[in-house]
Amino acid sequence: MNKGKRLPPKVLDRTREVYQYIFEESPALNMVIGMDGIIRDVNKAVTADLGYTRRDVLGRDILSFVAAHDRESTARHLQKALRGEKNPEIKVEVLAADGSPHTLLISKNQARLYEGGAPVGVLIVGVDITENIRYKEALRTEETRYRMFFENTGTAMMIAEADMTIALANREFEELIGFPRDEVVGTRPWTDFVSPDDVERMKEFHRLRRENTGKAPHRYEFRLIDRGGSVKDVMVSVSLIPETERSIASLIDITDLRRAEKALAEKNLELLEKNAAMRQLTQQVSDERDRINQNIAVNIEHLLLPLIRKIKLRSPDSEHPYFDVLEENLERMTAGFGKEIIHRRPVLTQKEIQICNLIRGGLSSKEIADLAHVSLQTVHTHRRNIRKKLNIHNKRVNLTSYLNSLDDPELI
Repeated sequence: MNKGKRLPPKVLDRTREVYQYIFEESPALNMVIGMDGIIRDVNKAVTADLGYTRRDVLGRDILSFVAAHDRESTARHLQKALRGEKNPEIKVEVLAADGSPHTLLISKNQARLYEGGAPVGVLIVGVDITENIRYKEALRTEETRYRMFFENTGTAMMIAEADMTIALANREFEELIGFPRDEVVGTRPWTDFVSPDDVERMKEFHRLRRENTGKAPHRYEFRLIDRGGSVKDVMVSVSLIPETERSIASLIDITDLRRAEKALAEKNLELLEKNAAMRQLTQQVSDERDRINQNIAVNIEHLLLPLIRKIKLRSPDSEHPYFDVLEENLERMTAGFGKEIIHRRPVLTQKEIQICNLIRGGLSSKEIADLAHVSLQTVHTHRRNIRKKLNIHNKRVNLTSYLNSLDDPELI
């Protein structure tokens, strides 16, 4: 084959059409720059991306579209390309038609263009990475924000991998376990810090959370063992990070709270026991007081009054008025309700007499139960027994009225 043979004109025309189509339709920003730095041609992507028309850009110096702070470096890069020297990939900020800055990533592959064997320019290929940069900046900003939140929540936080390795931890987590982060992150599983009594339960939650998030509890308690071997009561809240196999956990040390609750429960039990003992003592004092009062009444009636009457009979008539006054006062002391009720129905117990006194005072059954430290049902039982012993259980007689009537001399 003759290597010096030229291609037919039709073939050359067809080849130019193909290259022109590729040049125009490429999604990359294609620019033909002359040896003098003037823009000779651009494709559709350039005008569409930057908002210029072909008339706006053709015949203008390429550097006139470059932001001031990038012109010097861009000029050096362009001169090397025009000389056919290799260039690294660079970022150049250019100004769009509306004045907004766009960052172009200029390819290191730049083709020199020839006519008649002499270089006439260079093909510059670039990609607009403005949105990509904005996205990365936004992502970096969000990452910084979330890291700040993660570090400054005020609670211990930890992110765990699917294999239970600690992937990330904050300062509070360090303080909780007693280890610096660089000794646990990426190397140790969180199970190393869980009490043996709780570890299997928590591993099951970890598994279920990745199978079905609804099966594993979101919040629960466990016992944590720190570097010094101390056992801490901890409340943990765990959630799976969306679209990942990682889980994030927030941990709160509730050891002091549980100790306070235990101490309070013990104190309440102690108070309940003291209260029960006080009620028992009060009842004993009440029973003893009733017994003493009854003994005094009986002794006055059966011992003292008969003796006074005997002395009175042996005394001069002039002294009888004094004995009468003494006898009258002593009889008043023994003529109280308790004595009367004993005379009428000696079978009443001391407790039933006490209930009778409270009923006479107009107290309700509930108030009597509270005062006597007995149940309401017990008071109802006492009332039925009292009515039976007073022989009014089958009569339509008000018990309060009946007991009050016993103080009326006309009814005794």
